[in-house]
Amino acid sequence: MSGYSRSVVSVLFCVLLVTTVLTYDAESCECPEGGVSMCQEYWRTDVVFLGTVVGSAKIVINEGDYKYDQRLVRFEVVTTFRGEQKAKSEIVTGLGGGDCGYRFNDGETYLVYARRNEHDQRLYTSTCTRTRPLSRAAEDIEYIRNLPYTDSGAVIFGKINKHNYKAKEGEAFSLPVSFADLIIEGESLRIEARTDDQGGYRITGLAPGAYTVKLKVPNGMTSNGAHGGAMAEARADVVEHSCQPVDFYLFPDTRVSGRVVDAVGQPVANLHVDMRGAPSDIRNINTFLHTRTNAEGHFEFDEPTPPGDYLLAG
Repeated sequence: MSGYSRSVVSVLFCVLLVTTVLTYDAESCECPEGGVSMCQEYWRTDVVFLGTVVGSAKIVINEGDYKYDQRLVRFEVVTTFRGEQKAKSEIVTGLGGGDCGYRFNDGETYLVYARRNEHDQRLYTSTCTRTRPLSRAAEDIEYIRNLPYTDSGAVIFGKINKHNYKAKEGEAFSLPVSFADLIIEGESLRIEARTDDQGGYRITGLAPGAYTVKLKVPNGMTSNGAHGGAMAEARADVVEHSCQPVDFYLFPDTRVSGRVVDAVGQPVANLHVDMRGAPSDIRNINTFLHTRTNAEGHFEFDEPTPPGDYLLAG
């Protein structure tokens, strides 16, 4: 058993080391392309403007001992929606090829969402924001221009999904949880809600402030340590006119338990028990769980166990 454990530790160490090196060298872009919802993006961004690209150049960004190339893009500003009004603006973005750089074309007009870096005070944008060509910005511009006329209030919205262990190649790895019950609580406020047939919910007209979103976990499911019938919780802080997404992801509350006895049927206490995915089950090959038996020889793994094939050893 001890030899097996040392092998596992060595393999895991090598995998983690290789992953760290590759991540540092590649600077891969792992954010969802296109940013978040309009109301969420607008209120978390320092500058939003409509502008035409008039030129660009490669620059070097210094962060202590680390230097890297970026692209400085110059704009003639058509309209400023958020931030300081200027006739011209300069935006920093990546060069592309995995660094989340936005590919601006000379002479084209864009709706730009940018944040100011507190260290160099430059404005930055990327493919992780809702920055987009004017030809694809109609919905965003309509939302922004209607802001002064919208009803007072913020929005909390989200989706409840569950893991789809039966997904085959090309199929979704998550499925919506329909008609799940939620409670949204704030200062002197309590709202009950239920997800629709696509697992979504939306609460509007909220005053700015801190809220707690509670999901009654469906029977047979678990989320963040809450099991069927219990409440899983998440915090949401909203400001005027903004929206705040709060999602929950559920897993089947399946657990492995048992009892260990010796050759004459006596319980084996305080035995270290390991469980790992069987080599034949590629879905769970990286599952490693550990526990100990109690005084009566009983054991149970605390973490939910995905359906599949496993090996037990003690």
